[in-house]
Amino acid sequence: MTKDNKTKILFSKMYIGRYNVDNIGHEIINFYKPDDGEESFIFNPDKGEGASDVDHVILLGPSEKYAYPILAIALGVTKVDNSLASKIKYGGKVLEKIEFNQSNIISDKPFCHVTYQVPSGNLKKPPKKTYIVPAVNKRFKEKQQNKIKELESKNFNVIVLENEKPGRSFFYGYCGGDSNQNSQLNKLIVDAKNFKNFKLLKVDLTAKGPEINNKSFMHFIGKEHSEQAFTNMFYNILNSGNENDRKDNRKAFVNWLLKKCNRKDYNLSLQGFEIAKEKSTTDTSHKGRLDLLLYNEDYIVIIENKINSLLNGIYEEENVKHSQLDKYKEFAKKIKANNENFKNAKILTFLFVPNYSELSELKDSDKYVVVTYYELYKYFKDFENKQTNIPSSYYGEFLNGLLLHSLTREQEINRRFLSALNKHH
Repeated sequence: MTKDNKTKILFSKMYIGRYNVDNIGHEIINFYKPDDGEESFIFNPDKGEGASDVDHVILLGPSEKYAYPILAIALGVTKVDNSLASKIKYGGKVLEKIEFNQSNIISDKPFCHVTYQVPSGNLKKPPKKTYIVPAVNKRFKEKQQNKIKELESKNFNVIVLENEKPGRSFFYGYCGGDSNQNSQLNKLIVDAKNFKNFKLLKVDLTAKGPEINNKSFMHFIGKEHSEQAFTNMFYNILNSGNENDRKDNRKAFVNWLLKKCNRKDYNLSLQGFEIAKEKSTTDTSHKGRLDLLLYNEDYIVIIENKINSLLNGIYEEENVKHSQLDKYKEFAKKIKANNENFKNAKILTFLFVPNYSELSELKDSDKYVVVTYYELYKYFKDFENKQTNIPSSYYGEFLNGLLLHSLTREQEINRRFLSALNKHH
């Protein structure tokens, strides 16, 4: 217990920052059991530093617009000396020798790899999705309140802090006392004692994960996370071959998308489709650039590709909030109005999103249908066996890129961790 008999909690934000793009997040050890012993260890992203009077650690996932999902709760932690990094082993390799830094950037300060020890059985997983909403600047108050209402409408647990603002990678809070925040946190900690244990992973060097080539050409030119690069590849593949091939490829792709709509009033199209990319919508009331457009007399298909970004172009008209997708639909309506051939075409909108993106958790609505990169990978993997006239080396790079974005953030860091351990053997 800390001052005033309040319990001190460290809120540790996991899988954040540019470092995790090319390297292994040190916090991966939070969810692994060391080779010897049943107790686990917690890494605090702030270079492994942490207060000695911390009672519990709440591990948070990346921010979802003013709210952080709780991944796990470590009860009754003990601050430990960083010398443990020379004794703890994962996959037969001493922790301080594991090559977490994979981008060949030499740091003048070595990372501290361990901060707290967690007694066996004290790492807990909430039974339902629970969010922490930190105190924010007053100018964000309305957006914060809207986020809270949205989460509560989905029957998620929401704990709103009153004083604590999130630091770059961690912040502290207290529970105990009479305030609403303290009582909410106190209830969470008390309830957590009865939560199921978080299933710690045991290192399995024989585990076979997705075979992603980190030495790909896209990685070489720094475009493996480029939204524009993938948009170009989608366009070129659907635009490959002779005229009949192109129409067949596009028709098959759109019909696959139509099946995902799960709507009885959407029929498969018998016609070929024209295609355009980066279509400017400057002739609408809200300027923009539409990623991909496929269209024929049956359908006008809008595709917005999102990598490491969320919906933008947010605007409000007559107290109704809109996004870039609405202005793209406005553009599609103008196509219908100005061309007799398209007057009966139905307008459909799709969001292409990586599996690690918070957009991947959006439910389909009357405005759009979400398609994950893993679903795209499966489609184009099968498509590879058909005539595309795309050189196999190019197509292989494309599939490798899709697979990279088909993993959750945790899955990708876990894959790199096992890969680094295997280098030791």
